[in-house]
Amino acid sequence: GAHCNRGGMNKHGIGICLVGDFTKRNISPNQMGSLVHLVDLLRQRYNIPLKNVVRHRDVKGKVTECPGKRFAWPTFKNRLSAVAKARHSKTVASRR
Repeated sequence: GAHCNRGGMNKHGIGICLVGDFTKRNISPNQMGSLVHLVDLLRQRYNIPLKNVVRHRDVKGKVTECPGKRFAWPTFKNRLSAVAKARHSKTVASRR
């Protein structure tokens, strides 16, 4: 959406909005679980590499703190990676 109007993201990106101020509060466990699930589904559907999952503030030319210093970005990326690895292992095992 218009919230990320730099780097061509409005034409080539998928924006996800979470309710909360992550400069003041941590993301809730339920939000994190839902976010990981949603992003994993979108990555599968649109063949999005993990390296292309970025924060609003990572978009070139955008000056913002979004999603906030209290958003657990490393945890989110690690969980996304773990979900993808588990799915891959399950797929490989089912082919044997």
